[in-house]
Amino acid sequence: MKFGLCESFKYLETARDAGFDYLEPFVNELAGMPDAEYAELRKRVADAGLPIGGFCRLFPWAVKIHDPAWTDARLRDYLEGAFDRVAELGGKWAVFGNGGARKRPDDVPYPAACRRLVEVLRLAGEVAAPRGLTVVFEPLHHGETNLGNHLCEGAAFVREADHPAVKLLADYFHMARVGERMDEIARVGGVAHAHIATRGTRGFPHLDDGEEIPAFLTQLRACGCDHCSVESCGNDRIAEESPHCLAYLRRTWASLPAAPES
Repeated sequence: MKFGLCESFKYLETARDAGFDYLEPFVNELAGMPDAEYAELRKRVADAGLPIGGFCRLFPWAVKIHDPAWTDARLRDYLEGAFDRVAELGGKWAVFGNGGARKRPDDVPYPAACRRLVEVLRLAGEVAAPRGLTVVFEPLHHGETNLGNHLCEGAAFVREADHPAVKLLADYFHMARVGERMDEIARVGGVAHAHIATRGTRGFPHLDDGEEIPAFLTQLRACGCDHCSVESCGNDRIAEESPHCLAYLRRTWASLPAAPES
């Protein structure tokens, strides 16, 4: 299992020095960079020597997929430019969390909102595939969005999108907040990527202390998911806390039973 840090490019060298296997920065930060700043970033990434595993925060905050102003053509134009840069920097996946972007407005019927979300997922997959990228859909708890809160919903959206470059993500924090069992990962058929943060403070996991981290990692191993990003969520003590977090996660991973042979 490779453990990465889900954070801004600001923390590239911090993540490297802390021992993470990769950085998972933000698509919306990357897409909005002026060309000159992006050229400097490419050099910085190359010099840092830490891989960019993938990206999260697929869309800018202004995007609202249920707003007719955000047409397929407009979304495609954004995604093509963003995914060109994601691929250039070595990213392999892009996480579609973005609770505000997909939130269903009161005047949009639930079935119509579901159809639109599926359309956007399929569109993102179509743009991602030629660039060797995968779009992973992230279920979020009810405090962040009202559409796609459970793994089973996420699995249904992915299935309906019916595109090989569209997969599912499991986030320990969100699963815990909505009361999902960790074995829901197996029930929906596995996931392609994962995020992790403690259920209470949304901080770095260090100890077992009532969390279900071993059960979560066991499910990831069983379904063959081999990368998981630790979310810092504004933590300003990444350098100090990361070594303890990584030691705990790697020790826990090493202690798990071997995945069953397929």
